[in-house]
Amino acid sequence: MQPTSAPSRPYYGTPVAGPPPRKRRRVWSLAVTAGAALILVGATAATTYALTRRPAPTPPSPLATGPQYTQAEQSAAKDRVCHVFDVATRGLGAHGAMRENGQLNVPVVVRALNGADAVRDTLDPAVPPQIAIAARKFISATLDQTTAALADTPAAEGNRLNDLTNNAIDDMAAVCGLG
Repeated sequence: MQPTSAPSRPYYGTPVAGPPPRKRRRVWSLAVTAGAALILVGATAATTYALTRRPAPTPPSPLATGPQYTQAEQSAAKDRVCHVFDVATRGLGAHGAMRENGQLNVPVVVRALNGADAVRDTLDPAVPPQIAIAARKFISATLDQTTAALADTPAAEGNRLNDLTNNAIDDMAAVCGLG
């Protein structure tokens, strides 16, 4: 056996020369990238312009008034809101306060929230304005009071919100003709 000498460097075969890099492909790629960047900048500018421009205010037309409702439609809308309000609030105080002995009275809070939501669901454009204003005052006061009760608000603030809710209930009962 003859000793074989190891080559001084590894041999991997003859190198294969590939095609030279194509400059046209590189130029084409740069052109496409530049075009896409220009389109992006243009789209951004157009979007910014569209979002920030304010159209000139147009004066309201004397003929453009809100929808008109018949007396029967307004009466039916009032009756619906007032009936839901009456059912939602009747006997509510008999079940205690929202907090008793520092503990949340869950059934009372849930009933109050449900009542406010039910009244809000009955508000539609046909409801006469004085009823809608009183209903929104009731809804807002009730939500403020229940939120405070859930947040364990100090008693003084809870009492203040309770007074506001009671006043809103009284006002709503008065405009509905409930006594």
